[in-house]
Amino acid sequence: MVVPALPVVAVLGSAPVAHFAAHGLSSVGLAAHTWALPGRYSARRAAAMADSVPDWSAQLAPCDTILTAFDHPSVLEVVMLQHLLPAVRRGALWIQIGPVTESGACALTDLSQRMGVACAQAPLRWSPDGIAAYGPLPSLARTPWRARQPDANLVYGAAIAGLVSSGFGGTFTAADLPRATAHDFALWDAELRGTITWARSDEPAAERLAAMEARTHCEAVIAALVRRGLVSPPTSQQDEHP
Repeated sequence: MVVPALPVVAVLGSAPVAHFAAHGLSSVGLAAHTWALPGRYSARRAAAMADSVPDWSAQLAPCDTILTAFDHPSVLEVVMLQHLLPAVRRGALWIQIGPVTESGACALTDLSQRMGVACAQAPLRWSPDGIAAYGPLPSLARTPWRARQPDANLVYGAAIAGLVSSGFGGTFTAADLPRATAHDFALWDAELRGTITWARSDEPAAERLAAMEARTHCEAVIAALVRRGLVSPPTSQQDEHP
C-alpha cells in the first residue's frame, strides 16, 4: 500500500497553544517550523512582529501545510492578510484552529481559495486555563482539495494530541485516547509525554510504516473527540457529493 509522505508544517500562532501544537506535531514525526507570538498580543504589536520578518515567502517555502493558532481574531486577520497569506505557496493546505469570527472565517476562507490555498477552519475557543470548546473538524469537502483531507486529519489530530498531553485540552484527557495506536515505535505513555519520538530510518519501508503509524494515531485522536461528543462526526461521502 502506498502511504503519502508526511507534510512539512509551519505552526504560526500565540503562546502557549502554538507551542503545545508544535510539540504534538513533532511527537508524531512531523517537521514543524514554529513562529509564536507572546500570548495576549494586540493586533498592532502582532503586525509589527510579523513585519520584522525579512522574507515570509522564504520562511514558508519548505512548508506545504500551515497551522494557525492565534489567540484573538483580530491578530489572525491582520497577520494573515498583511503578511502570511500572500507568502503561502499555491497548493498549500491551511488549517485554522484559533478563535475567529464567523465573518472573518468566511472572508479568509474565500480569499485563500482564490489564492490557490486550501483552507480548513476548525476553530477552538480557549481561556488561560485551557480549551473551552472544540470547533468543527477541519473539512475540505466541496473544495478542489479533497485529496488532502488525510493531511488535514493528520495535522489536526497531532495538534490536539499536543494540547491534551500538555494538560491544556480541557475536558478531553489522555484517558480518552486509545493506547494501542503507537505500539510499533513508542510506548504510549512515553510518546504522549514527548520523551521519545517516532523511529526514523533511511529505509523507505520503515519511513512508510512510520507515516502510516502517525496517520493512524491522529485518526484515533479524532475518533476519540467524536466519541466524547466534543466535535461532530466527519462529513460523510454522501454529504460531500449530494
